[in-house]
Amino acid sequence: MNNELVKRVEDKLLDTLLLAERLYNRAFELPKLSFELSSSRIAGQAFLHDWKIKINSRFLQSNSEEVINVTVPHEVAHLVCFVLHPRAKQAHGPEWKGIMQDFGLKPNTYHTMRLPDVRTYTYICSCQKFHLSSLIHKRVQAGQRRRCCKCKKEIVFLG
Repeated sequence: MNNELVKRVEDKLLDTLLLAERLYNRAFELPKLSFELSSSRIAGQAFLHDWKIKINSRFLQSNSEEVINVTVPHEVAHLVCFVLHPRAKQAHGPEWKGIMQDFGLKPNTYHTMRLPDVRTYTYICSCQKFHLSSLIHKRVQAGQRRRCCKCKKEIVFLG
């Protein structure tokens, strides 16, 4: 792992946590940080009860600016939300969205980054494109139905 990228992630994590402390007038413990996330789809993940954030090193290396400037604050927002709203019912619910907006970011629940060496299959609905993994593509081809969470239409393989 590139030491410069690790340092930038650590700096962004600290900056975002300090922003949260100013915004909400309370202290937050610095979470543990790991780069051991190996999914081909997930760029980052917050572990609320362990107070830990995992960043996918492959996404960090190929999409460093988006991971540092969007994924890291996204995951910090989950931790902050857990402290401020412990009874929040949804991971990406209104409480989390409000925190993201307070951070000055769009409360997107997904990313559009792709790893260069991962085969994906393009699907569409009436409002957007999706890049599905081989596993999900096989499931859809076998009859599993998937719908867009925005327009609620079934997604269709572009072939």
